[in-house]
Amino acid sequence: MMNIEEVKKIAQNCLNCKNPMCVQHCPIANPIPQILSFIKQDKIKEASDLLFTHTNASPICSRLCDVERQCFGNCILKNRNQAVKFYEVEKFLSQSFYNYPSVNASNQKDVAIIGAGISGLSCAIDLASCGYTVSIFEKSNQIGGVLAQTIPSFRFDTKLLDVYHQLIEKLGIQVYYHKEWGYNFFLEDLCNYKYIIMALGTSLSKNVLHRNAYLLNGLDVLSQAKKQNISISKKKVLVIGGGNVAMDVARTLKRLDNQVHIVYRRDIPNAPANKKEIVEALEEGIIFDECLAPSKCIFENHRLIGLEVEKMELITDESSHRKMFKKTGQYQEIDCDYIVEAVGLDADYTYLKKVLPDFFDETGWIIKEGYLKIGQQIFFATGDYFMGASNFANAAKLAKKTVKLLEEFK
Repeated sequence: MMNIEEVKKIAQNCLNCKNPMCVQHCPIANPIPQILSFIKQDKIKEASDLLFTHTNASPICSRLCDVERQCFGNCILKNRNQAVKFYEVEKFLSQSFYNYPSVNASNQKDVAIIGAGISGLSCAIDLASCGYTVSIFEKSNQIGGVLAQTIPSFRFDTKLLDVYHQLIEKLGIQVYYHKEWGYNFFLEDLCNYKYIIMALGTSLSKNVLHRNAYLLNGLDVLSQAKKQNISISKKKVLVIGGGNVAMDVARTLKRLDNQVHIVYRRDIPNAPANKKEIVEALEEGIIFDECLAPSKCIFENHRLIGLEVEKMELITDESSHRKMFKKTGQYQEIDCDYIVEAVGLDADYTYLKKVLPDFFDETGWIIKEGYLKIGQQIFFATGDYFMGASNFANAAKLAKKTVKLLEEFK
């Protein structure tokens, strides 16, 4: 962690551009020049207060955002190797976030938030700061969602969630643990709440291969590794996917003394994972098998011995910043002991569709308005649960929009 003098030095580099590219490429649109201007004037409290007012997700985003594609990578000084490291400033300022929220007078309205991941926590803190009585219902025994349950410690230290525990205590937010939506926690349990926010994230892993004993789920691997309950070692493992979950799985398994290959249908430059994650995976000795898509598992005597893959050809797509792929009909085999799928995540709408079918459109997605009014209650969907799997900054951005939308019904 940088000290105040180092942070001031970073702030001095900012040119205070008229059209700051850093802000334009920040999913949350943090007011970066204004924050840095406060720091230049030694107004550290004002800088931190402005950042907190704009987003309470900085303890997370400053460490997990893909800054090479966002603020840092688009700074006008990047070509001179002098790009402003705002993410370091954000880390420093967010240490003291718990000092800043002041609770307005209670408005006598209760809010229930289902899920204690980044979007649920963001909504809870903003609403409690506005005087709402907020209760969070979380299925696990801790806040943080994937931050606490699956993301490896080498990428995010869960001690950083302490600031959220302090905010929860200061703002009087009540957290109920072991409350799983649709299992031991139901719609009728929410009858005393005027506003209900669904912030359950994306918990269902997609798959492309037929299930078998040697085919593992990426989230399960990360969850078991968090609990130090995984026994795969000295094996050759193929990880299918090119996103952050795939990188986390590969780097976790590499630390368990496995030979790890990432199999991805595009090439490295077109992978959606954070650039930093990719660089570190390569440095750690993980092998990338590019432009290969899984076709089927290969068995011998009922034991997995390999994966058949099809060669993909990359083609330019004018509608996307990433190249698309097409099949070539050319196949090859990669030998392996295990395969881990990390090809995307979906939200689990099973129970919600049963009890609130009008919350969904004809295609099965939550209605575009993002809310549903039933009698005196209003239900909202936010974060990945609403928009599908994305990054932490987008989840925090949508949470902010949800709070603003809820305020319109006050």
